[in-house]
Amino acid sequence: MKEKDFFNQIAESWDATNDSSTPEKVNAVLDKAEIGRGHRILDIGTGTGILLPYLASRVGAEGGITAVDLAENMLERAKKKYEGLTPTPTFLLANIEEEAVEGRYDRIMLYCVYPHIHNPEQTLRRLAENNLAPGGRIIIAHPTGRDFINNVHHERPIHSEGLAAGTDVKSQLSKVGLHTDIIADDANLYILAVTPGF
Repeated sequence: MKEKDFFNQIAESWDATNDSSTPEKVNAVLDKAEIGRGHRILDIGTGTGILLPYLASRVGAEGGITAVDLAENMLERAKKKYEGLTPTPTFLLANIEEEAVEGRYDRIMLYCVYPHIHNPEQTLRRLAENNLAPGGRIIIAHPTGRDFINNVHHERPIHSEGLAAGTDVKSQLSKVGLHTDIIADDANLYILAVTPGF
């Protein structure tokens, strides 16, 4: 099954079944990502928009959020849930591995997304070159540890590369000129910060 089809099918029930993104976990991720007032954020794989209210409260009215997803049903739910949010997110239906996204961003969030990227080295290199603002970072994050994520993905009827150890991701991304700081890689949290090394 294609990822787009899978996520379109489960969009309606996603929020009821996804309970690992507690406010404490989301805030821990965003604290480590150092998201601040006025930042422009690209939220890739926004899904039903779990990060959007947290991002909005941190960036404020002077900031900006672009929320991207490849599944239109997920994106529609996010739009409905967060109508009236300030700043108003820009919603974009796109597959970031195949389509370019315009703009420069202080943070590019890959929250619960990385295992679904089929060509992470090329995709992150392109995002770093084309979409990171000076001093910006790509944040790869999950509100749980690798073992939990890999078990969940093993049970799903879609392709997943799994979530590798932070040291392995760091090694892979260094081959395309990206520097990776391992902020957390334990049973409770997974956070990597990726910056251009070119």
